[in-house]
Amino acid sequence: MKKRFFFRRAVKYFLIMVAPTVLLFAAFMVNAISSQEKQLRYDGQMTLDAAVENCDMTLNGLTVQNDLLTGSSRMRMALSRILTNKEISYTDSVFLYSLRTTLSSMVDGNPTLERIVLWLDDAPRALTSDGPGIEFLSTMTDFSWKEAYQMMEPEQRIGVRKVTDGSGLTRVLMIRRMLQTHGCAVTYINSDRWIQSLHALLHRQNEYLMVLNSEGELLVSVTNDGRPFHFDQTEIMKLLTAQDGTWIQAAGEHFLFDRSTGENFILLSGIPRRTMAAAVSEVWRTFLLILLVDLAVVMTLAWVTTRRLTGQMHDIIQMFDDAMHERPVKKPDFRKHRDESDIIMDNIIYMYLKDNALRDRVEEAVLRKENAELMALQLQINPHFLYNTLQTMDFAILTGKADKQELSDVFHDLSGILKYALSSPQEPVVLADELDCLKRYVDIQRYRFGDQFVLYIEMEEKLKQAQVFRMMLQPLVENSMIHGLNGLKERGYIWVRAARNGDRLTVSVTDSGAGMTEEERIKLLKTINDAGSRSIGLTNLNRRLILSYGKESALRIDSVPFEETTVSFEIPYKSIISCG
Repeated sequence: MKKRFFFRRAVKYFLIMVAPTVLLFAAFMVNAISSQEKQLRYDGQMTLDAAVENCDMTLNGLTVQNDLLTGSSRMRMALSRILTNKEISYTDSVFLYSLRTTLSSMVDGNPTLERIVLWLDDAPRALTSDGPGIEFLSTMTDFSWKEAYQMMEPEQRIGVRKVTDGSGLTRVLMIRRMLQTHGCAVTYINSDRWIQSLHALLHRQNEYLMVLNSEGELLVSVTNDGRPFHFDQTEIMKLLTAQDGTWIQAAGEHFLFDRSTGENFILLSGIPRRTMAAAVSEVWRTFLLILLVDLAVVMTLAWVTTRRLTGQMHDIIQMFDDAMHERPVKKPDFRKHRDESDIIMDNIIYMYLKDNALRDRVEEAVLRKENAELMALQLQINPHFLYNTLQTMDFAILTGKADKQELSDVFHDLSGILKYALSSPQEPVVLADELDCLKRYVDIQRYRFGDQFVLYIEMEEKLKQAQVFRMMLQPLVENSMIHGLNGLKERGYIWVRAARNGDRLTVSVTDSGAGMTEEERIKLLKTINDAGSRSIGLTNLNRRLILSYGKESALRIDSVPFEETTVSFEIPYKSIISCG
């Protein structure tokens, strides 16, 4: 029985763990091959870009300088007299020295160059950058440049050829017709040195780089493959007609070729497919290692799980057997067995979850009740304030003492207070909005009572952007006016203050009224903390503070008889959001 469950689990775990690994590997391999091909193209293009600069410097850089040297009419005349064995003046000698020095510096400045030859058509002599400088053609051992020059078409200005001298040494000749006279400038390029400079530009192992002239003739080839170059001219012409960035079969292999064309040369970069296969083979080896690890993990998990569960079932059977035979029952250690035993524990878990669900529903109902209460409290407005304000306006109109502008201002302030208090009551506001509402209320009260009181607001400007709930200040000021300043013969004063104390914001309203005794203060605190109290102002505000911020934010009252009364509260400053 244990073996049967073991093999079932092994198959299931294999499908769960190994099958997704194989699918993931297949997707990864597709992406890896695509990424590798893109990387090969990128490396090939990087090689071509670097090789273009190298070839431009080697093949085209000196031609411009040669044109500049032979572009001077006096220089051409002096060169003509020198090469045709005519007498030359002192000035010609100076030009000759300058020209030969420049040619020598060109050769010395470029390690791939061997020599430069300047020759005019049918002249018996030539000017060279090495040796004696003036050399008779009859004494020259290498006439490959002259043959290549004479093979050029009349309209052809530049020719690049690969030549081999009698000793078997291979060179690349750069032949350029002179612009202002009949002749040519010949540059000897050492193939081996050029190959060395190009070899340093290869970005990939096994990469091939070929430099061709404009006719498609192979000039030099470079590879770090460790194999001899094996492309014949037929295959090279096939590569020239192929589309860039495609796999082409040549010399018995598949190559990813890219091409770049310069002014007088063509570059071909080829990377064999085995280079990509070598890179992908690393992924294969990694996959095989992961597959072996997965198989080991699958077998281990299947064995450990089967062994653990059979032990757990044995403990449960033993428990029931002890109960049937009235032996002491040992409670199984479920911390060690957490699979099939879950069936047995379902009922216990169900009861636990059901109890939690009932508790959550009770808490949710309490929260909804508190939110509804907070909404109702927020929508309450003192009816006495509305009644007294409307009565004052009505009396002013009936007696004919009403000023239209003043009545309009009172209507505007009263409608602003109603709109502010009743629109989106649960939407938070900033302290500046509360102060604006308080100003409207004070303006209405001044219309009713005149200048019997003075209101001071003391707080930092940045605190006016603190987030609070609506109608927080008006009940405090109204309480000060009705209960604090009422009955005073002289002018009364009210101070509204706000200050930050660490992570708390303290708000207080102080009046210069009659104050109250300790007994009266305690009685007032009991009244405002009684949810069933008929008082609307302070009781409403106190309840909203407790529901919004907790009991620590309840109203506090401090009073000095016959001097002043201060009502204050604190709210968490961390819950206040800056509007800036």
